[in-house]
Amino acid sequence: PLYRDPHAPIDARVDDLISRMTLQEKIAQLSCIWQDKGEVEDAGGDFDAAKAARLFPNGIGQVARPSDRVPLEANDPLQNVFRDPAQTVAFVNAVQHFSVDDTRLGIPTLFHGEGLHGYMARDATSFPQAIALGSTWDPALITRVYTVVAREARARGVQLLLTPVINLGRDPRWGRIEETFGEDPYVASQMGVAEVRGLQGNTLPLGPDRVF
Repeated sequence: PLYRDPHAPIDARVDDLISRMTLQEKIAQLSCIWQDKGEVEDAGGDFDAAKAARLFPNGIGQVARPSDRVPLEANDPLQNVFRDPAQTVAFVNAVQHFSVDDTRLGIPTLFHGEGLHGYMARDATSFPQAIALGSTWDPALITRVYTVVAREARARGVQLLLTPVINLGRDPRWGRIEETFGEDPYVASQMGVAEVRGLQGNTLPLGPDRVF
């Protein structure tokens, strides 16, 4: 099919793919698995393709935080809550094999994670919170930081991070001030652009160590 031809124009590939999709397959691409990941895991927490085929026969559009195990219980030991890097890669690869090989159209799954001040996962680097990074007044440093964040996330199969937060931190009653770069629009915009450059790089398609 035209949509599988990597040498064909992207617009033509998209049109061809959409023309082949049923309504159910389109809805599946708008769906995301997060807290209910246990529905597609076996007793050991590994991806179960048979369960996925039964519950998601039209594909899995997106998986949130593949490094999480579910349910997330506050009193669980850390190793039970989060997969380590090797376990995360194995989980991501198993989901992708199911999506590409075992669904009718073979559309890959998108994986997203948290990356506000580092990829939020076991054995990943945790940098200062955004409010502290904003206080550096150093966009070049921010780009360097998020180049590391992107590399650590992409190495585990994550292609999209939920960051940056560009909201302005002007009301201390709001409980997420620390997720902002501060109260100044200029500083927030410059830091936001610098972060996106670190995450995405400057070219498309994304490089192998970059994320959206």
